[in-house]
Order: sequence, then C-alpha cells, then structure tokens
Amino acid sequence: MKSDRTTRGILFVDDEPSVLESLRRVVETHYPATFAKSAKEAIEAFEQQGPFAMVISDFRMPNLNGAELLLEIRNRDPDVVTMLFTGAAGFDDVSEAVRMGQIYRLIGKPCGAKEMLQNLEDGFRQYDAIRAEKNLLEQTLNGAVSALTTILSATEPLFFGRAQRVKKLAFKLADHMGIHDQWRLELASTFAYLGYLNLPPAMQERVYHKRIVPDKVTHLIDGFPRFAADLVKKIPRLEKIGNIIISIPRDYDTNWQEEEHVRRLASVIRLANDFDEYSEAHYGPKAIHQKLKDRQHQYLPGAMEALGNVIDLEIDSLPEIEIPLRQIQIGMTLRQDIRLTDGLLLASKGTVIDEVVVELMDNYRRTYDETYLPAFVRVIEDPPEKGEGSD
Repeated sequence: MKSDRTTRGILFVDDEPSVLESLRRVVETHYPATFAKSAKEAIEAFEQQGPFAMVISDFRMPNLNGAELLLEIRNRDPDVVTMLFTGAAGFDDVSEAVRMGQIYRLIGKPCGAKEMLQNLEDGFRQYDAIRAEKNLLEQTLNGAVSALTTILSATEPLFFGRAQRVKKLAFKLADHMGIHDQWRLELASTFAYLGYLNLPPAMQERVYHKRIVPDKVTHLIDGFPRFAADLVKKIPRLEKIGNIIISIPRDYDTNWQEEEHVRRLASVIRLANDFDEYSEAHYGPKAIHQKLKDRQHQYLPGAMEALGNVIDLEIDSLPEIEIPLRQIQIGMTLRQDIRLTDGLLLASKGTVIDEVVVELMDNYRRTYDETYLPAFVRVIEDPPEKGEGSD
C-alpha cells in the first residue's frame, strides 16, 4: 500500500522560526509540508488543513509542550504518526510524555538533512502500516456490521432505528469537534445495542419508551453494555471498541480509567443516544438542547456547543409526504411506525431507510398477503449532508 503523500503531508511545529526555515529547505522538494510556530497554530492548522500523515513537534514550547500537543493531536486522529524533537531535554524529561502521547520516535536536535529525510521515510512507512491494518479491519468488519444490522432490523426494529440515528448524529458531532475516527464510532454505536437482543419480545417497546418494567428486566438492561463489550472484545483487535461501549453510560468527567480517545468517542455516542431518547419522547430540538445543557458535566467539554451547531432545528418543518409502501427509497426517513395488521412492528418511526430496510419490506411482501401491510406510509427526505456532492 502506497502513501498518498500528495494529500496527507507533514505538520512541523517549533517556536523558533529559524528551525522551521531549516526544515522547510530540507523537506519542501520531497514532501508536502505545513509549518506552525506554536501549539495553538498547529491545532488550527490540523483542523483546517488536515488530515496529516505525520506531526513533528519540538518538545520545549510555551503554554503547551510538544508531548501535550501530540497527545491532543492523536485525540483528534489516532492514525497520525507523531515524532518529538528532544533538543536539550533529557530522556527522563520526555519518557512519560512519550508513553502518554504514544509517540513513534524521538529526534535529537540538531538533526542533519539526511537523518531527517530518513526519519520522514520511516514515518511514512509506519503510516502506511497503520492505514493498511485499518483498511483490512474495515473490510473484515463490514460483513460483520452488515450481518448485525440485518439481525437488529428484523428482531429489534426499534433499537435498529435508534442505532441508525445515533450513528448519524455521532458522526456530525465528531466532525464538528475535530474527532476523526468514523470507523470506531460506527462500530461502537452499532455494537452498543447488541444487548437488546436479549430482551423478551414483550418488553421491547416498554423498555424503548422507558415505561415501568420489572426489577429483573432493569437489572438485565444494566448489564447490556458489559454484555456487548465482552462479546466485541472476543474479536481480535477490537478491544478498544469494547472499551468504548462499556464507557458510554459513564460520565465523561469521572471516567478516568480509560484513555482520552476512548472517553471522547464514548461521550459523543452517549450524547447522541440521550438526544434520541428525548426526541422519541416528543421533545423538540431546542428543548432537548436545553435539557442536556443542564447536565453538560456528563459530556466532554465542547459537546453542547457542537450539538447546538449540528442539530437541524428545522427538521420537523420539512415537508412530510405520504407514498405507497412500495415506493420507499433509500435515504428517506419514516415518520410513522410500519406494522403488520396484527401489530407486529417491522420498522419504527425515525428509521432511515437503507438497503436492509428495503429488503426487509420486500421479504414481508413476498411472505404475507398485501392486506397485512400498510398501503401507504408517511416519510420525509432528509436534507443532504453538509458538503454532500462537493469535492
């Protein structure tokens, strides 16, 4: 696998302009590079010009040292390769920083041109390896996620619909907050609902709508995150997904046992889930935002601002249309439950129509007489995602 070095370059950070100028002369004819004079400038460049394959920072800088900066960068993009210029700092000064920031390599100062170029070549090879492993995992897991969503849509349509909506909102929140880890968000937000497969059919709607249930059912539900996490952790290299799932119910400001990136992803999913629960209880977006602000200490800093910017406050004013069930299309959102005449729920209000739902409806049409299915359904067409259709 070859690095796309024309689009994912290197970000250098040093508070000494002369050092940055020397680095520019060394690398400008070999790799695309961006240069920042402070940690603040580096974070802005990362968010506005990223993603980058590598970020290389000086250790001793004012306000935020290089190791702290690289940790902050990795919280935004765990795939990035980070290196640290040690300069006059001894290894004792940076050993803990290296451990915390998962820094790939320390580079002594001064560093000659030949040595610098070799470090960069090694860094790109490391980046290639990280991306190759991630791509392999994504390809391997696509089938598992597809199978899971098929099972959820057929057996737990209420929670399947919630998983769809939570994933969609979590993606928007993460994008607004500069968290670049969609594949972990997708896996964790989908697998998190595995536990609900254990619910007795008679309890599904009662639990979903937060009605009173027997104590033994409440105890069962409390164990769902652990059940889902333990199941996922049995899959090689998905231990972190399990850690995210087990962290979703925990308050961000008390969940210190997990690494920062896990805490951030878990908090994003929790916020998206809490928003959806209020939405299903018929609260409007503004009312939900205010309710969640009243307990914002439970979520990661900046989450409420992100939520205020990404929720579409006009979603309920979008035109609702009624169409024949046969004409539902991928991308539409159901504005009513779809049930058989005997009351069996096939798909819940708020479900975003995808290939799985379309196939499910086709299967029921082939299995049942048409009179068992609703002839018409109310739907809306979601507005296009921000930036959709553009390069």
